[in-house]
Amino acid sequence: MRTNVLVWQVPDYWKRYAHEVDQEREMWLNSFYKAPLRLPMPAELSYWWENGIISLSLSLSLVLARNFAFG
Repeated sequence: MRTNVLVWQVPDYWKRYAHEVDQEREMWLNSFYKAPLRLPMPAELSYWWENGIISLSLSLSLVLARNFAFG
């Protein structure tokens, strides 16, 4: 049994466009690997962190809660 398959050539401008989009997507993804998400730490948490009053996991959870609660 033979099926009819239509084959079209992709125009060069579409190939260039796809290549440019792939490059932009790759740069965007690489930006997260090279510079991870940095959340601002409130002054009181920074003080507690520097003086060993608070642990890393607790400070991260407080920063995340603060940022998601207040935008």
